[in-house]
Amino acid sequence: MTTNLVFSFDESAKRYRASQDAREVAFIEADRIGTDSLLIKHTEAHEEGQGFAGALLRHVLEEARACGRKVIPICPYAAGFMRKHPEYHDVLRPGYPL
Repeated sequence: MTTNLVFSFDESAKRYRASQDAREVAFIEADRIGTDSLLIKHTEAHEEGQGFAGALLRHVLEEARACGRKVIPICPYAAGFMRKHPEYHDVLRPGYPL
């Protein structure tokens, strides 16, 4: 269940984190490239099938949109998610194939 998730970014670890009840439930390894790009390298949920990875990825994509960043999803999970969710195609780096 994805209620009460808290999202954060750890600059030193280059990780977005989703926590529930003060426990990390998912993370995304990502590199911010300059001020305009975000390279999503790896997505992992500690418990599969709970929706944690998807909720965190939605948060990351919405943050990228708000900051004007374009996303390069080399992570297979992130690329597959973006293929299935055209509402996030506007944040995909132009010319990057899904």
